Amino acid sequence: MIQANNVINGNIGRLRKQLGITQEQLANRLGVSYQAVSKWENGQSCPDILLIPMLADVFGVTIEEIFGRTVHIFDLRKGLVLEYLFDGDVRDSSGEGRHGRLEGGKYGIDRFGRKGGALALDGRNHYVRIDQPPILSNDAFSISVWCYYDTHKILRGWHSAIVSQDGHNQNRAFQLSTKDEYITLHGFLREPDLSMNAKIVKEHWYHVTMTYEESRYRMYVGGTHSGSGGIGRHPYDLYKRYN
Repeated sequence: MIQANNVINGNIGRLRKQLGITQEQLANRLGVSYQAVSKWENGQSCPDILLIPMLADVFGVTIEEIFGRTVHIFDLRKGLVLEYLFDGDVRDSSGEGRHGRLEGGKYGIDRFGRKGGALALDGRNHYVRIDQPPILSNDAFSISVWCYYDTHKILRGWHSAIVSQDGHNQNRAFQLSTKDEYITLHGFLREPDLSMNAKIVKEHWYHVTMTYEESRYRMYVGGTHSGSGGIGRHPYDLYKRYN
């Protein structure tokens, strides 16, 4: 048991440093004191079992890796070009320095129940503007977001844009948005829209990942493949074509 605890404590310290955050920042995300995190890493105590899934989520690893049962052969942060944690600000934590500007909106409760750990936006007039957007690979890229629809949201028509990119002439080149009751990648009438395969449930957190590879988009919701589409043009191709 002592050996297992040492493995868990060692992995917490290793993964925290790999993520590039302090003990206090980790503590804030988990809703515990930084002294508790310090005791874990020094082997003086172990985290509550209920915190293990949250730790795995923060570090972007599996629960098995927290327990030392597997070793990742890939650095999940390698190639990261933009990251907003919305931990009280809109600063880019990827190390690339592409900090955003908040236009309207307010900070709310995140998926861990922490106040000020998420942004409440209307998807239209409230948004985060990125003046220097990241350069995406022409071969492949992925976009990962967490989103939530509150009980008062009207799910009708196109609404609640999640990630959008406009060209110089305000022509939309990419948009992950919401159409009626479905999270949808907009095809702009040039290609079929790509939507999740289940209706949105209000007051529920969704982890949505879009990937682009081999001229094909794929959507994953909650880690489950939700659909693939023939929206084969890279956003930059559309950007250059319509600007």
